[in-house]
Amino acid sequence: MILAKLKQQHSRQIKLKAVSIGLASVLLCSAVNSYGANLLDPANGAQLTLINGEANNTTNAAANLLDNDPSTIWRSPNYQYNNNFNFSFEAGSPTRCFDAFSLLNVTDSRAIETFMLLTTDDTSLSTDQGTTGWIPVIADPGPTGLLNYLHWGQGGRLQSGVGSFPDRLNDGSPGTRWQSSNYVYDSQISFAFDADWNGATGDAHDISQIFLYNEGNSTGVEKFQVEVKTLANPVWTPLIADPAPIGDFNFLQSTEGGLITASNGVNPQFIHDATPGTRWQSSNYVYESLLDFNFDTNGNGITGSAGDAADLFTLRQINLYNEG
Repeated sequence: MILAKLKQQHSRQIKLKAVSIGLASVLLCSAVNSYGANLLDPANGAQLTLINGEANNTTNAAANLLDNDPSTIWRSPNYQYNNNFNFSFEAGSPTRCFDAFSLLNVTDSRAIETFMLLTTDDTSLSTDQGTTGWIPVIADPGPTGLLNYLHWGQGGRLQSGVGSFPDRLNDGSPGTRWQSSNYVYDSQISFAFDADWNGATGDAHDISQIFLYNEGNSTGVEKFQVEVKTLANPVWTPLIADPAPIGDFNFLQSTEGGLITASNGVNPQFIHDATPGTRWQSSNYVYESLLDFNFDTNGNGITGSAGDAADLFTLRQINLYNEG
């Protein structure tokens, strides 16, 4: 028996058909002798083994995906933008090939925007919603346009994240969003890459641009920094947008290599985190406070005071933001 998974982003109504071309030991093949059969027809043994998203189990049921009736539809639940379905084909039979997949999309505000097909012959994954053990069906093996390597479909794998639903950052859906935790102004989220879907991250990409979609209101991101690891340098290193910036450069910021080497008071790290929502405060009844800084502007782990001349810079002005 083989399994297929449909992962769909941003709603809502579809019909499915997979057209058979023969019998073989792999799912996708170049065999001839077309059968013309719809492998997703229940009459041919197809069944849903996972349903993650249906508005109801009658008029908008997931079962309507397979009934070959164009007058019935599946619809996702309200405000559920990502939905998963697993299908099995002909239990106990040799693996069936298919050479075409048809999706009938309802062309209105509820139409599906993007979807992805995954396959496996591991029957233990019949109800699995993950990525391990699944093989993506590639629509274009030689794309010429830009690829979003952070998208989970291209192998982007969330390694660590904070806040609400960090996995939504790379789910491909414009209807979902990540949000930081309340009163947490600095959030770190890291990704690795499994471009070949072999279950092991660490695949390298040449990146030409980075795109961040920001909500643009009071909850929008004010500043962000991208750090990367490369094959030549497996240490998190800031990605410089402009190596020759115009205007003032804040060397005290922690993101620019400013390091606090001696301090007192409450949360001294807040004094140079570049976030207006955080603040340092002296200890109670302590009227003189000490803050010492060192600088590692090139991020090589050696500060200017330790002898790295590349960390030296000319200081033009000092700005202190006071609560007042």
